[in-house]
Amino acid sequence: MEGELTFRPATKADASALAVLVDIAGEGLPAHLWSTLKVPGQSILEVGRERAVREQGGFSYRNAIVAEVGGEIAACLVGYRLDDPYDPGNLAEIPELVRPLVLLEAKAPGSWYVNVLATFHEFFLTQCIYIAWNHDRFPFGDARVRRAMTLLFPRQQVRDAKYLGHAIVLSGPWPGGAPELDPTIEPLPCDAAQAAKLLAEAGFADSDGDGVLDKDGKPFRFELSVPETTTPALDAGNLWFQEKLKRAGVTMSIKVVNSQQLFSSDLPKHEFDGAEVGWGGDPSEDDLFERFHSHSIEHGRNYFGYRSPDCDRLIESWRREFDRDKRIAIAHALHRRIAEDQPATFLFNPQSLVLATTKLRNVKVHRLGARWFDWWFSAP
Repeated sequence: MEGELTFRPATKADASALAVLVDIAGEGLPAHLWSTLKVPGQSILEVGRERAVREQGGFSYRNAIVAEVGGEIAACLVGYRLDDPYDPGNLAEIPELVRPLVLLEAKAPGSWYVNVLATFHEFFLTQCIYIAWNHDRFPFGDARVRRAMTLLFPRQQVRDAKYLGHAIVLSGPWPGGAPELDPTIEPLPCDAAQAAKLLAEAGFADSDGDGVLDKDGKPFRFELSVPETTTPALDAGNLWFQEKLKRAGVTMSIKVVNSQQLFSSDLPKHEFDGAEVGWGGDPSEDDLFERFHSHSIEHGRNYFGYRSPDCDRLIESWRREFDRDKRIAIAHALHRRIAEDQPATFLFNPQSLVLATTKLRNVKVHRLGARWFDWWFSAP
């Protein structure tokens, strides 16, 4: 997150942002309801703005608090105390889709009701793409092997040739620029010689001269699972990775997997060797418990099977600490631990490009795109 985070009461001038945030929170239901209220020539967003500037009603700027990052609205909360006694009114006059919500409100008269809590997607930490290594599958239980895999993936080449420089090569589990990253830790380079040294230290050698490394009679062959929704940049990177592995004596096959099967079955059940996936970060500091604490191997998204008492202790300490400077210090220690263990090969934090006609005015480009409701056309 860039810039200072501040909170303030909403004003009528915030009506456009409030309308869009309400629709984000309602997953499209508000826009559907507003579409039934608009008059010819009026847009759905205009109806939402009209409702936001009302002095009365639940969805009113008077009931809203907005969060700003660097002076721009990033999120909002709309909340108010429900009437006591609560009169739901004539339910027949209320849209059928909304009636269950009104009846639910009626069960808690006098309570504080959070009507809306939403964040613009561009203020979320951006996507992290990585390869998860299954630590319970040969030979990825050895940190030296996992580190060698990272040293063999041509991340810088993919960034320059396929992302055209519009991606950050990652050194850990946060997007580039996040304060949680220890700035002294650089991404590992693509270094075949260093990878070969680590694999030899891990006990691998081509004992039978077939061009494939082996250990205790087991050849180093594995399968990389990729979702069917993968991108051309990653497709190219995987082929380059495959070639570098072959030169190093490692055989990798690429398996394209149905995305639903991968995320709902293969990953949670740890039925994979390596899997190229990604996650989108939380707008607040991500405590990594779901992905890196050993408890989350069976009860979360620690698909790697990563077990580190040091990492567990640091994550637990981070959860208990509320002082921001101390939290950042703990995060840096976490970054160092994870960078050393390489439970995954952290790949990229892709960046977005926005193209807009010069006829548009007030086009503001944010971290993940542009807000269409800020735009207007210049006079002809």
